[in-house]
Amino acid sequence: VRTALTPPTGPVFLSVPVDVQQAETDQSPERLGQIPTAGRGDADAIGEAVTALATATEPVIVLGDEVGRRGSEAVAAAVELAEAAGARVHNEILAYEVNFPTAHEQWQGVLSTKAPATAAAMDTDTLVFVGCSTNTTVTRPTRRLVPDDANCVHIAADAWELGKHAPADTAVLGDPAAILPELAERVAAAVDEGERERRLEGVRAWAESEASGSATPETVDGTLTKAGLARAFRRAAPDALIVSEAITASPPLLDEFPFEATQLLGTKGGGLGYGLPASVGAAVAEREAGGDRSVLGYVGDGSYLYYPQTLYTATRYDLDLTVVIPDNRNYRILKENTAALMGGDPDEFDYAGIEFEPPVDLVGSAEAHGATGISLESPGEIGETIGEALEHEGPVVVDVPVVDR
Repeated sequence: VRTALTPPTGPVFLSVPVDVQQAETDQSPERLGQIPTAGRGDADAIGEAVTALATATEPVIVLGDEVGRRGSEAVAAAVELAEAAGARVHNEILAYEVNFPTAHEQWQGVLSTKAPATAAAMDTDTLVFVGCSTNTTVTRPTRRLVPDDANCVHIAADAWELGKHAPADTAVLGDPAAILPELAERVAAAVDEGERERRLEGVRAWAESEASGSATPETVDGTLTKAGLARAFRRAAPDALIVSEAITASPPLLDEFPFEATQLLGTKGGGLGYGLPASVGAAVAEREAGGDRSVLGYVGDGSYLYYPQTLYTATRYDLDLTVVIPDNRNYRILKENTAALMGGDPDEFDYAGIEFEPPVDLVGSAEAHGATGISLESPGEIGETIGEALEHEGPVVVDVPVVDR
């Protein structure tokens, strides 16, 4: 337990042999004792970080999931630092925690897995990486993600992560939750109000340039878009705990939903089948903790098909759980990765075994495991349908046809 809780934290595998499992003992567990933190960081290194932010022209802060995992106070400290520095803020590539409130003016989204977009977002003079671990593209970058002349500051609890994906001109080893408040206070004193406002104008201009063009419509040819479904979530369940594993439907959700700290659970990608079991686990945890949040699973049809039997556990334990399936009836992520590797558009290729034809009866699958199954008949009913599912006692699965927009 101490190994699992001591920074840098991560998965811990404990093997207990059968003879030990069967042995009887009159011993009681030893006291756990105090768990050390990663520390408050080297004072000189923090001073260098303050100088880097104070002298920056267009600072950009990239937050990793270590921030969100440290809880609401660490997220609040990240906000204080960003506001003090007048910095544009992104989540690292493949981030899946709420490391920064997504409705905040300075928040400009998760960095893309596509190299050109991420390189453009990090094309600046000063970059601050906090708690990052996966800030690189899925395939080999087609161009440098970080400019050669950028001043890079890294803050992390794990020395392995310092300078892993970008040069570390300043490296601060320690607990981000302990370092960020001090850094924010000192940067606030070092950057005057006029300079801060000048930088914020730059953030607004960048956001406006990225938002140019028409917004994704809610429907296309009578079928919901993924953005339309995300907007329905925002209207119907703004306070829900959302567990997401809808690989290609997640970016619109992250763009459209005003997430606050501890409101999102997810996985960094690379594996499938996490979403439904994690949704069940979140529902158990919310009930055991005496919480009153609705738990809403957002699980793509491809991900759902890995472990549909998980619903039997939700039924058996009478969990209050709503699972919404953005159903595009294909493994879209495989199409997009093919295009990333081969070049071109995902819809230009001929695929084998990627389309779900004939479509899987997801409602029947849910009902076979004791859950209530609902199939959305009309896009105009999406808000009402989600609302009814959230009010229903016990597990509910809502199959929502979507187009890949």
